[in-house]
Amino acid sequence: MKEHYSQVDSHKHFVLKAYNRLKDFVPNMLKEDAENHDLSKYDFSQAIGYTARWVHMMDNDAWKKSLEDHYKREPHHPQYFGSERMKTRYLEESLIDMVGSRWERNLKGDENAKTSDIVDFDPVYLKRYHKEDFDEVLTLINKIKESDKK
Repeated sequence: MKEHYSQVDSHKHFVLKAYNRLKDFVPNMLKEDAENHDLSKYDFSQAIGYTARWVHMMDNDAWKKSLEDHYKREPHHPQYFGSERMKTRYLEESLIDMVGSRWERNLKGDENAKTSDIVDFDPVYLKRYHKEDFDEVLTLINKIKESDKK
């Protein structure tokens, strides 16, 4: 599980970096949201499943239960709200979560990555949103991309 905790630490680092870089675009998100992001992943109940999935690459019941528990406890995931729209604060955190993941994993932590690159997601990640939330996130992404052109 040590590797899992290391992965969570790294992700939290990039979420905070993403927040600091884009905080002017996410005025409803609090700095403490970035600092406390994904704390439930440190709980043993989630660490077991996340270790199975992302350290040992096993897709099993422990992983599925951990993911379900994570979604139930972390409001930055659309699944937390079910069929309801997300609160703006958490919608913004969900974007910052994706930015942190992309920056860390796809862009390899590149300090010189353009702002437009760190928000250039595969559209598959946006399908999880309620229609109105999807539109709001897409508008925000486009606004961030446009800021690179100024």
